[in-house]
Amino acid sequence: RARAIYGSRIYRLQSATAAAILTEKNAFTLFISGAYRTGDVKPIAKQLTGISKSILAAAEKGDEAGAKAKLSEFVAVAKLSELDLVSGGNFDPKQRRNAGAPPTAEIEAQVHASRQERGRKGTSDAC
Repeated sequence: RARAIYGSRIYRLQSATAAAILTEKNAFTLFISGAYRTGDVKPIAKQLTGISKSILAAAEKGDEAGAKAKLSEFVAVAKLSELDLVSGGNFDPKQRRNAGAPPTAEIEAQVHASRQERGRKGTSDAC
């Protein structure tokens, strides 16, 4: 979940200004503590923490090029991509439902099946 939500926010910072990077400084902490919390990945978490400190230090100095270079390194080490806006994904804000709700694909399949059933009975979706 942290990888999808906070990782996507960090990924999108690659084209942001130094000021925008500073506004998202908490996303780095939340991503690392959420996605790299088990013992087997602690070395990666430590490496990412160091890189994130470098990113924020460069952004605070106004060194946008330096911040973006370190941000690219962070994205590569963490293997980030934009996951929260994947169509039909569980972390797409437009697709959110209550915890424990069926996945989006299952809901879409039910809707599609009910529309086909209505088509066989001769009724339409129109009111």
